[in-house]
Amino acid sequence: MSTALNIKPATDVSPMLINLSYKKPQDTGNLKQLLEEEFQKYKDYTLCLSGGYDSQFVFLLLKQFNIDFKCVTYSMLWKDDVVNANDFMSAQRLCKKYNVELDTTEIDAKYFFDSGKFGNTAKKYQCFSPQIALHCDFLENLSDKNLLLGGDISKLEYDLENNTFGKNAGIFEDNLLLTKQFIGNYSVPYFNVAHLTGKNIVKNVLLLTPEIYYLSILHNINIIEKYKVVLGLAHNTEVYRYKEYYYNELLEDQYKLSFRLKACTGFETLKAHLASITGNIDEFNDRYRDQTIRMNTFSNARLTYKGNKEELNNLHSKILNKIQEVNPDIIEDFIIEI
Repeated sequence: MSTALNIKPATDVSPMLINLSYKKPQDTGNLKQLLEEEFQKYKDYTLCLSGGYDSQFVFLLLKQFNIDFKCVTYSMLWKDDVVNANDFMSAQRLCKKYNVELDTTEIDAKYFFDSGKFGNTAKKYQCFSPQIALHCDFLENLSDKNLLLGGDISKLEYDLENNTFGKNAGIFEDNLLLTKQFIGNYSVPYFNVAHLTGKNIVKNVLLLTPEIYYLSILHNINIIEKYKVVLGLAHNTEVYRYKEYYYNELLEDQYKLSFRLKACTGFETLKAHLASITGNIDEFNDRYRDQTIRMNTFSNARLTYKGNKEELNNLHSKILNKIQEVNPDIIEDFIIEI
């Protein structure tokens, strides 16, 4: 089986080429089995464990499938403060609980952002996010060559008013599939690190094969039916509760996620700190995020989809019908950063 997401770097005569594939397998009830089969390829890989739900999910699948691995994580410093302390401690506790080797390193985030290193890294790897630029610097400097990373759920964002799936910050585009903008923001930088450093980096386990990708979209039906919830379109909606449901339904009882109140990457703390000392609530974005957007462009990349359009339309209808049948609540857990 091939991977669902394939990227070819730009050349002097061609833009970056991206292909996203989906395929309905004969047995639509075997997502866990397909994941277990694919995970056998990643024995003795190093998992980059932030402590959040996405990397926790990969950690727990590796344990569930009895695959040997070790972990690495980082503490992010701003002067003397460990601003990602919640994530860092979560990673430590998880590894201690399951007796998994954990290597740790320190990142001087203030130096990274204020010395010019941030801009060079963001440009080198085409990062639109300061957080992802920091990740890329972390990955670049690891001695490990074979790396697993957390990814994201194949989430649906439901437009109740129009009874269809909408667009949240461009993540979805009138259908169930990931868009060029989403792939550019959250996949391309990691591909570039792998391409330029020679490391083997697996970013999103739900994109390991076209069949897994298809079933990961279908898996939303299980969440809608069991928990009677669906994500809405609000840009400031926190998806952590939905992620917890989504991932835990793929994990055995002895390997459930360690509960987190919300995402605690450390950048929430930085945003609050910079806002408090300047009086500008957007100080972090003004200093750093806007810079990444100005220096990078993804408009020339070409995205194609590969799959049976009728199968995709049937999947779309099946999920909409389930929503109509269940009449789920719209999750409205709002993001409050400051």
